[in-house]
Amino acid sequence: MRFVMVAACGLSLLLSGCGSGPRTAEVTGRITFDGKPQANVLIEFEPQQSVNGKVPAAARGVTDADGRYRAFRTGKNLVGVAVGPAVVRVSAVQDSAARVDPRYANGGLSLEVVPGANVYDLDLPATPGKDWSPGQASSAASKR
Repeated sequence: MRFVMVAACGLSLLLSGCGSGPRTAEVTGRITFDGKPQANVLIEFEPQQSVNGKVPAAARGVTDADGRYRAFRTGKNLVGVAVGPAVVRVSAVQDSAARVDPRYANGGLSLEVVPGANVYDLDLPATPGKDWSPGQASSAASKR
């Protein structure tokens, strides 16, 4: 009987910890450069809002041959990005043939992740001019 009580208490403690992490939502989309998809492009979502005093883990996705991606949380094979504001970075996967201007990796793009399914498509200039700013890329992003 004592074993059952201890087991029940342990189980309730374990379950009470569940759900204390960030709320997450699915983020998918397509990245194109001058309207053309490119494989092996890395998109990263870095949450900007803390949950219980901690900033949630970043999420990443890699494009396929059609430029489509799905974001997974870093360190975990779980779909989803923390709900709330996120900085977005776009770069080439290391050791890949993808060519991405390094200015897109500086975190000038942003997104508000909302509960439910988020579709975040980006059409970026393959070679941004010298006057390019992250605001231009943000205006090129479409969220459905």
